[in-house]
Amino acid sequence: MTKRELGAIGVDLNPSHIAWAEINRHGNLIAKDTIHTPLQDRRSDQVKATLGEAVKKLVTHAKEVQKPIVVEELDFTKKKATLKEKGIAYRRMLSSFTYSLFFSLLLSKAFRHGVEIITKNPAFSSIIGKFKFMAMFGLSIHLAASLVLARRGLGLSERLPANYALLLAEHKGRHVWSFWKRLKKAVSNRELRVGSTPRRPDPGFG
Repeated sequence: MTKRELGAIGVDLNPSHIAWAEINRHGNLIAKDTIHTPLQDRRSDQVKATLGEAVKKLVTHAKEVQKPIVVEELDFTKKKATLKEKGIAYRRMLSSFTYSLFFSLLLSKAFRHGVEIITKNPAFSSIIGKFKFMAMFGLSIHLAASLVLARRGLGLSERLPANYALLLAEHKGRHVWSFWKRLKKAVSNRELRVGSTPRRPDPGFG
């Protein structure tokens, strides 16, 4: 059986691979990897076989380290919004069928091996990973997102990095996600980029 008090493994499903990050009970990164899963132009049986092998690797590792696996909630209303942000090609390659199949295979395999599956809202996991962990650990955007999910699975929150604290100046007391939402909008508007030092926002910022 897996134990949350030991840490967790966050998983991020992508068109060509599955990224995973393992943390200890303090939320610190201790291991990471990617499992290649080429899904484009594959038949449904080939997709199932590819995802099945990936799930086997994930569950085997989780069982060995006795840590639960954290994945995003299977909510296609939210997922459509996430896919929209990542572009047309991404949406085509990761269909609702692919997501449903992956989660079905994962839940089944995990149940048989006593591995707990924790589901969490993936909101802002990419932007948080990009601004907090990519440079810090030299991670890809997907590995960084999986790290965010792992930490979220243990109930750890993500405050904005100190160099973006100006965005918090007039919005204390609000949920931390509201700050990430503002940061995400600033990035979309090209007002910010990773590593830049933001100026104090105008009254209408956000």
